[in-house]
Amino acid sequence: MNKTLLILAILFIGSNFLFSRTCTSGSGTYTSWNAAAWSCTPAPVGGPPLCNDNIIVQGNIQISADVDYSGCPSPIILTINGVMDFNTNGVRFQLPSGSTVILNAGARVEKTFAGGGSSTLISIGGSNVWTAGDGTYTGPMVLGTPLPIDLISFTAAICEKGICLNWITASETNNDYFEIEKTVDGFTYENIGTVKGAGNSSSIRNYLFTDHYPYDGTSYYRLKQTDYNGRNTYSSLEYIDFNSTGEFSFVVYPNPNNGQDISLVVEGDDAEEILVVVTDITGNYSYSKVLVKGKTQKKNVFALDPSKKLPAGMYLITATSKQSVVNKKLIVN
Repeated sequence: MNKTLLILAILFIGSNFLFSRTCTSGSGTYTSWNAAAWSCTPAPVGGPPLCNDNIIVQGNIQISADVDYSGCPSPIILTINGVMDFNTNGVRFQLPSGSTVILNAGARVEKTFAGGGSSTLISIGGSNVWTAGDGTYTGPMVLGTPLPIDLISFTAAICEKGICLNWITASETNNDYFEIEKTVDGFTYENIGTVKGAGNSSSIRNYLFTDHYPYDGTSYYRLKQTDYNGRNTYSSLEYIDFNSTGEFSFVVYPNPNNGQDISLVVEGDDAEEILVVVTDITGNYSYSKVLVKGKTQKKNVFALDPSKKLPAGMYLITATSKQSVVNKKLIVN
């Protein structure tokens, strides 16, 4: 092999193990792990997830063949917000030692085939943490290595200086620091600050951080926790709706939605034209409409009426007037 190509190959293979990403599945139903619509950020390569990735399952993924991460050199955090459905007898989902499986509230690990038991399983470091014989596991619960922090609460609220973020821990183990991240779409995150952790603590700790430059419109905040070994865990997302200009704001309902009956409540003092554009999470155009807001009513209700039903997934609705731009997230089931 050419020496230059050999060096590039080594660098590429190494990056798969050293470059930490977060890979999130789509919110639909998928017939296999590899067939799921994976979005990985940062994204030097696409999905499915690789070694060293943090994995988030949003939709319903059927595990119809073995998924083997057992040879990965570092632990993996698998967070399930949807369903992992083992629909084939004898398939295994294998994770490396030290990994953690987090089932958030309402999330499920289940088997939907007839019969079966110990041969269908989730294992961490070769030890089974769930088998089909255990029946359905429903969150909230944690399988595998305990998390380095016990997070009591994480909240975001509008305050005089911007967005005030507060979180409380009941205990911390080898906790080095917290990073505060924000996003408008749930996929691209901005790091806005770092707060030192308590290391090891068995007492309640209260943390505060202020975002002095919040996004206009809807945004989401989360904590990225890092322990002394460099391992990361993430909090759930905290929603906030911020309008710095006071000119107009809007609410999408119902949300989640069926992809067809979409309404906007637009609130503001001025009569103005507002361009509404709907895009999917990759930025592809789906629909647009110009709304004419009257001055006599502070609140105006508009129906978007897309020409065709939007497929299941996550969308960004951007409303633009002459003076401001406001973003909202729409989930279509």
